[in-house]
Amino acid sequence: MKKYKLILWNPKAYAQVANQNGTQFPPLGLGLLAALAPCNWDVIIYDETFDEFRVEECDLVGITAMTSQINRAYEIAELYRKQNIPVVLGGIHPTMCTDEALQYCDSVVKGEAELVWCDLLKDVEQNSLKKVYQTKELHDLKDLPKARHNLFNKKYKLGIMQTTRGCGMDCEFCSVTAFNGLNYRKRPIEDVLDELELIPAKFVLFADDNLIGFSKADHARFIELCEGIIRRKIKKSWAGQFPVTVVQNELLLEMASKAGCYAVLVGIESISENVLQGQMNKKFNSRILKDNGFVSYFHKYGIMINGMFIIGNEEDNKQTYDDMYKFIKQQKIDIPTISFLTPYPGTKLWKRVMDSQLVLNTNFPYDYRFLNGISYAYLKVNNMSTFEIEAGMKWLTRKNLSYFQIFVRSFRTILYTRKPISFILCFITNLTWRKVHFNASYFNVVDLSYKGL
Repeated sequence: MKKYKLILWNPKAYAQVANQNGTQFPPLGLGLLAALAPCNWDVIIYDETFDEFRVEECDLVGITAMTSQINRAYEIAELYRKQNIPVVLGGIHPTMCTDEALQYCDSVVKGEAELVWCDLLKDVEQNSLKKVYQTKELHDLKDLPKARHNLFNKKYKLGIMQTTRGCGMDCEFCSVTAFNGLNYRKRPIEDVLDELELIPAKFVLFADDNLIGFSKADHARFIELCEGIIRRKIKKSWAGQFPVTVVQNELLLEMASKAGCYAVLVGIESISENVLQGQMNKKFNSRILKDNGFVSYFHKYGIMINGMFIIGNEEDNKQTYDDMYKFIKQQKIDIPTISFLTPYPGTKLWKRVMDSQLVLNTNFPYDYRFLNGISYAYLKVNNMSTFEIEAGMKWLTRKNLSYFQIFVRSFRTILYTRKPISFILCFITNLTWRKVHFNASYFNVVDLSYKGL
């Protein structure tokens, strides 16, 4: 049987902030594609987070790309194509901008790749690669392979896996629904546990967009997952993304803690009731956030909270920054993550702002490099100029991520979670976000004399 060689690339993001920070987790999608390759295909995963780029002889190159990575992905593709090596692009951006992507590669995989990947490799063997591959249905996840974690760069300190796909929330700013669909699909629990045992890293991220799900049946499944981790004595510390509504069912937090959960990522998004009930359509967030002690539910079970916020919404104003700073401090959020409202191709927000001509820079694909949520305020809003939005972010960053605040926040975290490791993880993560923002383009452009408030 003839042998073939497949090289999979995870490109760096172009903006300075991304180069400084790198990516914290391995490229899970590439690990899944490597697992699906037949035995006559040798697979290598290269990752520009750590690996220096080079063109290497092979039979096929696969490149994954989000919007912030797409410029570099196009460059890599062109370098390989000059050597007459076929290139296939996949991931969120090529899925949403297929015609554009086809100008830089030989083939595009639209959407989830697992159900078409083997057909694509067969076509390469027969020299009959198609322009576009797209599955007619989404994978039910029942036979999803275990990712090839052994192929990820050993410098990653954190592992990654996924137990569900899809999200029924369909938020305006998010591309998950467009890529993975509205239906909440679940992997069999035993399959999840088998893969979790194989991951070499001690710390693991569950990459689900909502780990606990939406219904009572989803919650029961999550409890079953936690019970399985405990039953098998899988000694992993893990984090996952939970909705704020998890505080309405403390059993979920209790079981998560017993199963090794050390942190949760929570999309708080905004502290403005007008924003949450308006363009974001997150009325349930608004109800929960009225509880001044909602973070205490997480701390009660020894779990850190990474609160994720978005600024630059249409209803935001200069007072937003002061209110957000007070909220983060009063609620005792361990890791505040704040980004600019950013339109990504494929989202409802993208369509709305492009139709309304609210986007500042539209020299695509060049300007994609700035679509990462950190580099710049990218949208015009009614109440503030982009200069004022960026100045407010700079003020908020200096307040939230001073060395003093980071130390106080980390020390407080160990008191609330009662876990010594929490101090280290909270301290390191906050320092990382300090570095991200202090190296962001907006931080070096905005006039320091502007107070923002």
